Amino acid sequence: MKKTLKYLVLVVSILSVLCACGVDKLKPTTTTAVVDKLKEMGIYDSSEASEKTALSGAKQVNGITTNYWSYAFFDFVDDAEACDKCITLLNMSVDVDSEIEGSNYKIVEGKSDGGYMFTCRIDNTVLNVWAPESSKDDVISFAKDLGYYK
Repeated sequence: MKKTLKYLVLVVSILSVLCACGVDKLKPTTTTAVVDKLKEMGIYDSSEASEKTALSGAKQVNGITTNYWSYAFFDFVDDAEACDKCITLLNMSVDVDSEIEGSNYKIVEGKSDGGYMFTCRIDNTVLNVWAPESSKDDVISFAKDLGYYK
């Protein structure tokens, strides 16, 4: 009986470690980090940017960069329903090429209006970028730097 109990404890311990190692999560960022990264890249255009905070506490930054990307970042805080609606609207006109899903994120890449569309949801935040197809690698690099690409 003691031997069986020790074996069971060992198996449960190993499974717990394996499950913890397999957790596939990304860490959400902030509107400030998005703006700072665009500035660091030298493509932020303050005359084409807008930052807003809703009464619910949700934050948004969006605009057009100097290299003609259209970007939007939303932080819905605790409002998962609003985040769900945002994702649905953003992906309605996308011809999806790939989807990657983890425990707290979903990345969608595809084509929209003749360009490359990237959308990533992490928890209740959303990063969306439309860019000319020739900028796809730069958009992916931008998303990786923010922690929004795996």
